[in-house]
Amino acid sequence: MKTSRTFAKIVKALARRPRFIDSRGGTRSGKTYAALQLLIILAMRDRFPTVTSIVSRALPHLKIGAIRDFKRILIGEGLWDESRWNASECFYTFPNGSVIEFFGVESAGKVFGPGRDRLFMNEGNFIAWDTARQLIARTTGLVMYDYNPSAPFWGTEGEPEGIYRLCDDSAGTMTVEAVNSTYVDNQFLSTAQVAFIESNKNIPNWWRVYGLGLMGQLEGQIFNFKIVDAMPEPDGFVESYGMDFGFTNDPTTLVRALVHSGRREIYADALLWQTGMTNPEIAAALKSFGIQPAGYGPTVYADCAEPKSIKEVAAAGLNVTACDKTAKVSEQIQHMQAYTIYVTRRSTELIVEGRKYLFKQRQDGTFTNEPIDYFNHGIDALRYAVYTPYANPYAGQYFVRVH
Repeated sequence: MKTSRTFAKIVKALARRPRFIDSRGGTRSGKTYAALQLLIILAMRDRFPTVTSIVSRALPHLKIGAIRDFKRILIGEGLWDESRWNASECFYTFPNGSVIEFFGVESAGKVFGPGRDRLFMNEGNFIAWDTARQLIARTTGLVMYDYNPSAPFWGTEGEPEGIYRLCDDSAGTMTVEAVNSTYVDNQFLSTAQVAFIESNKNIPNWWRVYGLGLMGQLEGQIFNFKIVDAMPEPDGFVESYGMDFGFTNDPTTLVRALVHSGRREIYADALLWQTGMTNPEIAAALKSFGIQPAGYGPTVYADCAEPKSIKEVAAAGLNVTACDKTAKVSEQIQHMQAYTIYVTRRSTELIVEGRKYLFKQRQDGTFTNEPIDYFNHGIDALRYAVYTPYANPYAGQYFVRVH
C-alpha cells in the first residue's frame, strides 16, 4: 500500500496509544485518505470482529469524499469485493467479520444508536459538540477526527467545550495526540496542484490555514473575548443583568455584567442557559441568583420584544424591565467593541457564542456591519445589560458603586 508522510505521522501518533487523534491540516495534505488507509488496516488485522464508524455532517458529503476514497483504496489493493458492500446502508464487511460503516450525523437514529469500537469524524469542525459527545460516549476505542483549522471548535485546545477539556477532567486517563499535516506531506500531489496551493501565499489567513495547516481566525468575527477565572469586585463598576427569553429550541439566558466606563472594561458571567423554562420557573431562578425588587439591587434588562413575559416575571417582585432597542443592533455592537470584554471561564456557552458570532458577508466577500442572527442568545443578553444603562441611565434602577 502506497502511503504518504501524513500517514506516517498518524501511525506514529497511534503508537502512543492515545484515546483521541486530532488530525489537523491544510488543503490536500491527504489526512482523510491516510486515516481511511489506517482504519482499513486495523479492521483487517483485528482478531475479533469490530465496528468502525466513519461519520460526517451529512451522508452526501461522505459519498463524494470518504466513501469514494475508501473504495479506491480497496480496489487499488485488489481487496474490493462488491458482494461485501451494502450500498443501501453504506457499510463494508471484511472477511474476518469486521465492519466499516459510513453515516451522516443528520440521522439522529445513527447518532443515538448502537456503539462501536472505533470512530472517525471526517471534518469534525462541522459536527456539533453535543453530537460528537454522543458518538464518543458510544465508542470503546480510538476516536479520530480531522479538519482544516480555520477556527477554534470543540476539537481544538483552548476551547471551553470538547476533547481537551474532557481529557483534563479525566485526570490523565485519556490523552490526545495532535497531528499536523500540510500539502508538503502528500508526495503524491502533482506539480500543478502544488503550484496552485503556493500561489495563495499572499492571502495571509488562507495560507495560514490551508497552506500551513495552522489555526486561523474566523473572518468577520465581532468580539474577541478574554477569559478570566472570576468576576472582579463590583466597586467602581456599573452592575446590571441582561436576559433573553427562549423556550423550545432557544435557551433562556441570564448574564451578569460589570461595566467600567473609565477603564473601558466589561466583565460578563453567564448565570442561566436553559431551554423549556416557564415564566414562573424563570422568576424562581432569578431569585436564586439574588435578584431583588426594584430599588433594592441591580436591574435585569430583558428582551423588550417579550412584554408579557417581562410583566409576569416582574410581578413576582423582581427588578426586571425592558431593554432599550431604540438604536440599531450595529450601533449597540459598535459601542461594545470600544471596550475590552472579559468573560468568566465557567461561561462556556457564552464563550462559544462569542467565537461564532459573525458579521453578515456580502456575495463579493466583504462584510456588512450587521451580525448574523445566530449564536446570539447569551450575546444578546449581554448587549441588553451593557447598552441599556448607557443609552438611558434613567430607564430603570441600577447601582453604580464607586470607591
